[in-house]
Amino acid sequence: ELDPALMRRFDLTVFMDYDLIKERKILSDTVGDLIAKKMIKFAMKIRENYKKGKLPYPLDTGSLIEWANMTKVMGDPIESATIVFLYRIVDRNELGYPDQTQIDILKEELSKLF
Repeated sequence: ELDPALMRRFDLTVFMDYDLIKERKILSDTVGDLIAKKMIKFAMKIRENYKKGKLPYPLDTGSLIEWANMTKVMGDPIESATIVFLYRIVDRNELGYPDQTQIDILKEELSKLF
């Protein structure tokens, strides 16, 4: 998310949607087809909730790749997600702490997938 003052300095802003085929290929090379498919499914759910305004940030491709790499090392996609991105994509309270309810819901969704 860019600062509005910075955004005004650009003549044009283009958003390119995520390329799920490329993402899945990259993830499959790291964690195999089955886990990659589940990771992409979770990313799509996060991105949809972002578009609906239910989450402040989507799950970007870079975070997906980090997630796959961490899962390859740790062997646990849920714990890897917690370390890599989970706390970055949820709302924060006035003190800057992540919304624990959103975290719990996302962990539950991950548990259903994995």
